[in-house]
Amino acid sequence: IVVRPGAVLDASGSQAGIDLAAGGAASAPAHPVQIAGDGGSIALRSYDGMFLDGQLLARAGGAGAAGGTLTLEMNNRIYDTATDDDQVLHGITLSQRHVPTALPSTLRPGQADAALRWGNAALGVDQVEAGGFDALTLSAHDLLLFDGDIDLQLGRSLNLRNGFLTVADATPDAKVRLAAPYIRLDGGSWDGASGYFSPGIIIGGRAVGRPAHGDSALTLDAGLIDIYGRMQSGVVAGYGDGSVTPSGPSASRTVEADGFAAVTLRSEGDIRLGNAAFIVIGDLLIEAAQLYPVSGQRGVVIAGQASLPNSSNVWDQARSLVIRSNGRAGPVP
Repeated sequence: IVVRPGAVLDASGSQAGIDLAAGGAASAPAHPVQIAGDGGSIALRSYDGMFLDGQLLARAGGAGAAGGTLTLEMNNRIYDTATDDDQVLHGITLSQRHVPTALPSTLRPGQADAALRWGNAALGVDQVEAGGFDALTLSAHDLLLFDGDIDLQLGRSLNLRNGFLTVADATPDAKVRLAAPYIRLDGGSWDGASGYFSPGIIIGGRAVGRPAHGDSALTLDAGLIDIYGRMQSGVVAGYGDGSVTPSGPSASRTVEADGFAAVTLRSEGDIRLGNAAFIVIGDLLIEAAQLYPVSGQRGVVIAGQASLPNSSNVWDQARSLVIRSNGRAGPVP
């Protein structure tokens, strides 16, 4: 998906003036009001990559209306036959400011260019704010990468799906704050498909991260937080499962992606776990009115799960798990 500079995708709401007295008694005084509609939805889904240099808009139509929804999804993929060139990780990078892509201005539809790299999508918080979006979904099979200090405040919701939460190598001390009335984390599945080639991360069980290289921190602030499935910060794992052509096993490759040195989950209300495992390599602070698994399901939270250098230990004993009340009374069951 390529959105060039100057291009505009606009799903903004609109507004109109109506007279509530219309159709009534002829002697009734006019009662004009302005009616505003919510912003719409823009959903971009790709198996290959996204280059988002144009404008994405879904502003509220006026006072009292909500901004729209933006969804970026780097879809998972499997191949009947594949080459080593298909062994590419899929990820989405979030930064505070959009970094223009390297596509040349002379590029035309259908033309090949070295800058058209597979597997990448990037978004800036400034693009989300300028577009008037109140809800954001980011979904990638492999990595959700945070590049530099980030402060994102949404008016409705944030959904992070499937990918490992990781820090860009160039910004090991990044401080990231993501806030919304509702935050949902949906963990992924990283198993290969028998008889096919799967190019992404394959863990086949537990995947342990490595200790963070810097003093990075991730804070999720919400009125309510839901966690489903396995969501993990940081990973060391293999990627690529199956055979490539010419016939033979895929080349052995490893991804090492930094997690956050500290993660905070802060909810004004509850934090709910639906058959969930929330795993971080560093410190984990949870602050809420209540923390619990939803009915009939399980929940696990783990801090300090990291493979230490020159050691078979997968627990960093210098790390901590802290769970505390936010001081608000929990709702009556």
